[in-house]
Amino acid sequence: MNQKAAYAFRIILSGYLAYLGVKIILEMVNEKPSNMVFMIVIGAAFFVIGAGYAIYCIKKVWEIRQADQNLKTDEPGEGKAEAEEADTADPEEKEELENDYEEK
Repeated sequence: MNQKAAYAFRIILSGYLAYLGVKIILEMVNEKPSNMVFMIVIGAAFFVIGAGYAIYCIKKVWEIRQADQNLKTDEPGEGKAEAEEADTADPEEKEELENDYEEK
C-alpha cells in the first residue's frame, strides 16, 4: 500500500472517530444520564483526537502531492536549454550577473 492510500485510510478512520465523539456528546445532552459529564469528556476527547489526526493526515497527503508535482516539473531537459542560453551570452554579461549574485 502506498503512502497516499495509507493516509487516506487514516483520514477515513480518524473522521469516523470524530463522528463518534460528536454522536456521544449529542446523545448525552439528549438523554442526561447520571454519568453525563464523564461521557461528554470521552466524546470530546474522541472528537479532538479524531479531528486532529485527520487534519495531520490531510497535511501529509498534501505534502506528498506537492513533492510529486515538483518531481514531475523538474525534468532534466529544461535545465539544458537554460544552460545553453547562458553559454551563448556575452562574457561581460556573465561577469555582471556573477557580480550581482555576489553582492546580494
